[in-house]
This record gives sequence, structure tokens and C-alpha cells, in this order.
Amino acid sequence: MVTRKFIVAIDRSTKVGVEVFAVIALSIDSQEKLIRYSDFFKHLRRLGRFSKIIYLPKMLRIIKQLVERRIIIGLKVFTRLNEAVELVHSRRANILACIVDNNTYNYYTTRGIKSSNYFKYIPLVILENELKKPSEELIDKVHRAGLTMVFLRTALNISDNIASYTRNLFEKQLREIPQIWNL
Repeated sequence: MVTRKFIVAIDRSTKVGVEVFAVIALSIDSQEKLIRYSDFFKHLRRLGRFSKIIYLPKMLRIIKQLVERRIIIGLKVFTRLNEAVELVHSRRANILACIVDNNTYNYYTTRGIKSSNYFKYIPLVILENELKKPSEELIDKVHRAGLTMVFLRTALNISDNIASYTRNLFEKQLREIPQIWNL
């Protein structure tokens, strides 16, 4: 039997015409190491324009360090929901907990399958909104699984930052291409 030793965080970032899904995987053994960064990772929407100028390069540098130190063991960005949920589904036997963006959890893939069906066999699936204001029951479940709320929130913030950053890059590239339609 395979032991479940990873958590996965999936976040969706969208803006007119651009939709991005970021998936990160972390070993549960890296909780204490990642918690050290919990105060650093913020939701990008909460940062002002000038704060982002300073925050983004530092965020990328820290994420690179976390990957090099094998704290983040998986990091992928997708433009299709199918690819993101199928990746998680293919590794479900190793995943202890999955934190999912609320909209992503309720979407249907292009195959007509609700994405929540892909997470059925993962013991602990937590929606992003539940993590922001956790109930006593959720806190108890998380602690029984040997996890901490700070670890899960930090994982979610990292995936959110990656999704937002990537979406902003795509948006910038789209603005540089002239958009005309003269039919």
C-alpha cells in the first residue's frame, strides 16, 4: 500500500479571455520548512501596484529556492481545466489533501465530467473558501491528518501567486497582439 505523503493546491486565475490553473505539490514532511514563509506569501490582489513591483521578483526567487530545496516537489501551470484535474487524478493514491479553488471544484471539463469527480478518492479535499474561514470540524480533520492550517494556507497562496503571475504574463502578451475583426 502506498502511503499518502503529499498535499496539492489548485488555483484558478481568470480575466477577460485568459484562464490559468496552477497546481503545486508539497511533501507533508516539509511543513515546518514552508511555514517559515507563511508571512511572506500574500494574495496578489491585496498588494498595491508599487508593492507588486517589489514583491513579484522576490516571490519568484523564493519559489525557485523552494523548488531547488525540494519543498515544492511539483509545479505546473495549465490553460485547460482537464489537464490540471487529470494530473491530480493520476497521482491521487499519493495525495493526502487537496486544496481546490471553489469555481474549479464545480466546473465541468470539456469531457462533460464535473471536476469534483476527479477528487473523489483523495481523503481530504478542502475548498478555498473553507480554508479562509475554517469550521471547528475542518480544523479537527486537518489536525487528525497531521497537517496544520498555516501549511495549507501557505500552499494555497503559492498556487494563487503562480496562477495570477502567469495570467498577467499571458494578458500582457495578448495586449501586444493587435486584436481586429473586420468581417
